[in-house]
Amino acid sequence: MTLEQTPFFRFQPHAYTNGIFEVNHEKKNCSVCKNTSDYMYYGPFYSIEDLNGICPVCIHNGKASKNFNGSFQGGIEYRGSSLSVSYDESTNKFLYFLGYDEVSLLEEPAIEELLFRTPGYVSWQESYWLTENNFPLAFVKYLSIEEIEDKLLSLSEALNELNENYGFNRDSISEDVGLYLFESLSKKGKYRIHLDNT
Repeated sequence: MTLEQTPFFRFQPHAYTNGIFEVNHEKKNCSVCKNTSDYMYYGPFYSIEDLNGICPVCIHNGKASKNFNGSFQGGIEYRGSSLSVSYDESTNKFLYFLGYDEVSLLEEPAIEELLFRTPGYVSWQESYWLTENNFPLAFVKYLSIEEIEDKLLSLSEALNELNENYGFNRDSISEDVGLYLFESLSKKGKYRIHLDNT
């Protein structure tokens, strides 16, 4: 599978260039479909079984999640809390949790797409996906301290939010902080940053 044949992920629009997929110089076999691919995902996949690489197609069409009862996201910002899922083998269903409370099945297509058909990103701790009005933002990239300085003007609103929520300022950034840049799908150029400490 070449880049032209790979599926597009609307919440991971840069997945083939920002380090989400590993580019294979020697094609490797997908743990799900067993087909070879130039691109392989080794990021978060919350399942009972450990998979050694998933091709983009098996993520995009939901086959990886369905066949292995797994989710690609650790937590999602949702309704003022953190949404997560886990698979219950006794009922053969996913259980949804908002914070620590179990909630009923969401039936929200964008959240389902994010959980089960969108590759996650690697973070210091468990990844956490930001939203806007409970709709997923697009993951742009892993952000470095130097890039914050370079893009200061365009990220000023996102940095102000970090300061309000975490007491974060540029002078207090250490190398033990992970910074993850997200962008609104409805308002291009509107960014948010998730901060993750080790």
